[in-house]
Amino acid sequence: MPAIEQSNRTMTQESLVKKRIAKVEEQLKKLREENRRKELTQVMFQNLSGNYLNTMKEEDLNDLSWLIDQNLNVIDNKLHMPCVVLYPPGSDSQPEAWPSVAAARSLFSEYKTLPVSRMMNQENFLEQLITKTTNRLEKLQEENRRKELTKIMFQNLGGNGLHNVKKDDLDELGWLIDQNLKDIDNRIHALIKAYAFEGN
Repeated sequence: MPAIEQSNRTMTQESLVKKRIAKVEEQLKKLREENRRKELTQVMFQNLSGNYLNTMKEEDLNDLSWLIDQNLNVIDNKLHMPCVVLYPPGSDSQPEAWPSVAAARSLFSEYKTLPVSRMMNQENFLEQLITKTTNRLEKLQEENRRKELTKIMFQNLGGNGLHNVKKDDLDELGWLIDQNLKDIDNRIHALIKAYAFEGN
């Protein structure tokens, strides 16, 4: 009878590990998609600040084009009265407004009513946005890396070997396992203390 119970327990643990792996893979997929969007957003803003797209692959340019279209749609939806003022080359040319001069004047008068504290020049705005986006991207990359290593760890626990894992990954995986073991030890000690406290 204990052999059957042990077999059931092993199957339950195995199914839990498989479910956890599937969940981590799904989270990893979502983070990769989010990171891709963040990377492309960063490239878009770098291009706006003067770094051009000479070295990008066609696939990256297509993705960037899609992202720019998405952002333009968001901007278009947020502006209740969109307008464009074009300044043709030459100092004697008159600027042109689209869709009309009246719409442009209305939008500019609305802009002038904004509090000064909310105003920011484009360069400062882009620098802040790039910095925030870069920091967020770095955090997401670190989180993705940790999730990838966690996935490798659970796959190894599920019976897959480590023969396809690179040496650098093994070093980081060893560190992650050590951290997890420390967390488990700390949790065990906390539970023992709590149990001992309740027993008194």
